[in-house]
Amino acid sequence: MDHLTNLSCTDPTEYHTTKEAGTPLRAFALSFLMILGSEVGDKTFLIAAVLAMRQSRVRIFVAAMAAMVVMSVLSAELGHLLPNLLPRRLVDLLAAALFVVFGLLMLREGWKMSVDEQYKELEEVRAELEEKEWRENGGGKQAFEMEVGASNNDSHDAEDQYPRTRPGTFGSRLRAMGRRIHGILRTLLSPVFLQTFVLVFLAEWGDRSQFATIALAAAQDVTWTTIGTIAGHAVCTGLAVIGGRLLAQRISVRTVTLAGAVLFELFGLIYLYAFLTESAAVSESTP
Repeated sequence: MDHLTNLSCTDPTEYHTTKEAGTPLRAFALSFLMILGSEVGDKTFLIAAVLAMRQSRVRIFVAAMAAMVVMSVLSAELGHLLPNLLPRRLVDLLAAALFVVFGLLMLREGWKMSVDEQYKELEEVRAELEEKEWRENGGGKQAFEMEVGASNNDSHDAEDQYPRTRPGTFGSRLRAMGRRIHGILRTLLSPVFLQTFVLVFLAEWGDRSQFATIALAAAQDVTWTTIGTIAGHAVCTGLAVIGGRLLAQRISVRTVTLAGAVLFELFGLIYLYAFLTESAAVSESTP
């Protein structure tokens, strides 16, 4: 009792931090499941799926994951700052309210979703991307063929920049390193990579998964929340680029949305329980 009294009197966040310490598995599991429940069939999922039908799957995956990693780190760090600005119990209460509200919205969305709506959304994303590419390049197909042609000439360009030397020499190793660096820079600076990065980042900004990541990082271990979020995005993005169109046609987005709604409501109850438990502990410790 004295221990709780000391904690509540010195730092409103210390009790919760001590309680949650040593639970990296919980933080990882909650964030990983949250991403799976909210991202499968989402707009970012469909964007990666459509782009992977026309471009290199590896390039689309790397670009999309780069955007997801940046977004996950920013969101987790923002959530990590909240306990320094607000009392920990208030953070738990806000997190509970956030998950409950998003869960109800997802429940409403899934309940009203028709069977054909998921196919319409996929085609809408595809048409939107094609129109955007046409406006920017004056013809998406021509721009794509130029990009493919440029990629096929990468090795020839590298050959010209790094002259041949005898195998096993320092020059040959330097030349091989230069070719690898050249390939990496060309990939990172390619229009396809930049377009995918920007599209995914903007689609994810303000999404419910971003706010959920902020809420989780505010109440859980920030490092493992970030790792779990990135791992969840890696699974979803991998599924999207490998067989996104097939998955969109086979899986029921309505079922996934309803399952995600139930998951969000469960998270809301977990944080509500944490808020009530901590409030009771503080009340008991108050003379």
